[in-house]
Amino acid sequence: MEKLEFSTNWNNKLDCKCFTTIRIYNPTKHFHGNKFEVFLQKKYKAKVEVLSVGVIKIKDLTDYICYLDTGIAK
Repeated sequence: MEKLEFSTNWNNKLDCKCFTTIRIYNPTKHFHGNKFEVFLQKKYKAKVEVLSVGVIKIKDLTDYICYLDTGIAK
């Protein structure tokens, strides 16, 4: 099973039923239905399933998208 590693649990999003993550797209890993083991600071957190994938270029990431992903407000 693939690993999905996080260094920080931004806004406690990893404790929620659904959460977002921004990653460099890899079509062999990032597709609807794929399963991952989530690790936070190298400690196992949960098993998750990909519900949706959207591809966007870094230059097109808006503040809104980044704020939603990290839970950080201006």
